[in-house]
Amino acid sequence: MYKMTVGAALAIICFTAVLAHAAETIDITVSRGDCLVCLCEKYLDDPANDWSKIARLNHLSNPARIYPGDVLVFPVNLLKGVPLAGVVTFLKGQADFLPAGGSAWIPLKIKAALMPGEVIRTLKDSAVQISYQDGDILFLRGNTRLRIDSARARTSHNRVYEMFLEAGRAINTIRRSTGKKVRYRVRTPTAVAAARGTEFRTRVEGNNITRVEVLKGAVNVAADGRVVDVAAGHGAVVRPQETAPQLAALLPPPQPLAVKSLYRQMPLEFSFSAVAGAAAFRVMLARDAALKDVVKEKTITPSAVLRIVGVKDGVYFLGCRSIDRFGLEGPFNKPVRVKVRVNPLPPFVKYPKPKAALKEQTAKLLWLKVGDAAAYHLQLAADKTFTAPIIDVKDITATDYQTRKLAYGTYYFRLSSIAADNYEGVWSDTARFTLIPPPPAPPVEPPELGKGKDVHIRWRNIGPDITYQIQIARRPDFAALWLDKTVKKAELSFARPKKAATYYVRTRAIDPDGYTGNWSAPQSFNIRHSWEGWAFGAFFVTLIAITI
Repeated sequence: MYKMTVGAALAIICFTAVLAHAAETIDITVSRGDCLVCLCEKYLDDPANDWSKIARLNHLSNPARIYPGDVLVFPVNLLKGVPLAGVVTFLKGQADFLPAGGSAWIPLKIKAALMPGEVIRTLKDSAVQISYQDGDILFLRGNTRLRIDSARARTSHNRVYEMFLEAGRAINTIRRSTGKKVRYRVRTPTAVAAARGTEFRTRVEGNNITRVEVLKGAVNVAADGRVVDVAAGHGAVVRPQETAPQLAALLPPPQPLAVKSLYRQMPLEFSFSAVAGAAAFRVMLARDAALKDVVKEKTITPSAVLRIVGVKDGVYFLGCRSIDRFGLEGPFNKPVRVKVRVNPLPPFVKYPKPKAALKEQTAKLLWLKVGDAAAYHLQLAADKTFTAPIIDVKDITATDYQTRKLAYGTYYFRLSSIAADNYEGVWSDTARFTLIPPPPAPPVEPPELGKGKDVHIRWRNIGPDITYQIQIARRPDFAALWLDKTVKKAELSFARPKKAATYYVRTRAIDPDGYTGNWSAPQSFNIRHSWEGWAFGAFFVTLIAITI
């Protein structure tokens, strides 16, 4: 055994001394003026009840008779120890603590120290990690409330913790130590989970149901006077008023299927392998491989496809674990790396409107500016698969594009944004528009010159709700119009022109929206006055007389 003075024993408690021996005792050397009761009050956690244990352990028939130089053996597990401070080493979201005896919650900060007697609460979607200098770690998920009842160091290798988990989820990672004494307890409203060195999860959910899931080592779970040993890879469920914890083997984790090397658009979609006996899967997407900084957490049915939206560009890690019919959750799979780059987003098309009908042979395409886009890529094709684009332009810096003259018909176009580093985002939804030809030119029938004073003109009827523009001129280029009129019927009657000449006629159709078609091929008719016929007859008679 190690021989120590009283001063050396105090140094042990303050983390500056040598190790306790394998039997988990320390040796105290009696100094002048010491008595057994005095030494017990100085070193023991419960001197009133434990001084007699020290007397029996050291075979003292008369506890009052100890002498300077005597060496007394004190069990480590009976020592007072010194309070241990836990330090906040990870914080996500909002978490608060309530000082011992206090009434006001104080926000936690990184590197804040937490002492025994203080209560911690985490809000929704938050998490906090509390680390102790010996390597023990307490990690709390969101919506958790826990009180640190005790955290003490008895020697440099003997530490004891007592936690009360009122609600929520706690993950306990405890450095393994020598000896057989339990040094870490988590109490809940319905159970006590005790361990020496291990990694286990404790959850308290609705109706004070406690679940303990052991990932490493072993844990004793006590409830209603019954204690069961829970080995690694197993869990226990404790319900109020049940006689004993319910044990079950933890299910293996599912594996993500066909994870892409890069996710370029939302939603991110994941499916998972089947696990026999699984009632659900818990899936976490985190910024770190340890799955502490969780950005999305969902519980899904085993056959469901998980869809995640609203995450920023970056690298994430996907973890998933199985949940059995008792609500026990198994270990995580090895987290899978997931890379996301959604930005720059595709532009939003402003014009033409969806399925627009444009009464022209060109189209001006307009879209909204994308903040982190340095340029845009435009494709236009006559088919929605874009196998043979008619227009494929990749260096557009403006937010509009005027097409060249196109044949009438239906076209499809799409846009993507290009970042300053030349990374091109995904295509926008495919937009469609149709270039509508104008109404056809209505052919004009030969004008009818009646015996009276009217001229009657007809042309082909193009269809209902069509109006017609008719022009009559004395020149074939229609530079000098004799008549310019719009009518609803495909015919027109008008008084015979007074001036003898050749007249030219053309028409064009106008649809209800004012879309005007092309002119028809001109027709012509001649107007001659009556004196021209009499003069010709007189000339013919004169010609006959001269001949005779």
